[in-house]
Amino acid sequence: MMTIEVRIARLERSVRNWKIAALSIGAVVMTSLMLGLNDAGGTDHADDKAPVKLVRAKALEIVNDSDAVICRIDSDAAGTVRCAYSYANGKPLLAIGQGDFGQAGLAVFSKSGTLSAELREGDVNGGMLKLLSNKMLPTIIASAQKNGDGVILVRSTQGKDVNEITPRN
Repeated sequence: MMTIEVRIARLERSVRNWKIAALSIGAVVMTSLMLGLNDAGGTDHADDKAPVKLVRAKALEIVNDSDAVICRIDSDAAGTVRCAYSYANGKPLLAIGQGDFGQAGLAVFSKSGTLSAELREGDVNGGMLKLLSNKMLPTIIASAQKNGDGVILVRSTQGKDVNEITPRN
């Protein structure tokens, strides 16, 4: 059986990996866009090899062969960048950006478009990782406490706390 310290360390590694994955996906998308565009209008000039110096847009959408938007980069009302990826059927896949209360976040969705996991800035104590059931109820919540220790809450399908795991228990 794993100790609480080992379990929290694994959870912290998982949170770091999610952050790295989100930033990597964003970097790959931006690099692909910059390499794939020949000019600000996106017009194909096969003989023009000069790189674009600046691309400015309010929003950028990438569509698949069915003309469904599979990636959209834009900004919210506060002017913060956000990026949304979709499955081929148009259902949300991944969202990166700012939450309703100004915190940075990453949301992962199931193929049906239901929110499955959420990684966000949290509060002044640190970040928060939330795993949700298919009924959109949080089943596992991992976050930091005021004293800097981690805490993992395990909830039942009725939304009641079943177990709390901290370094002290």
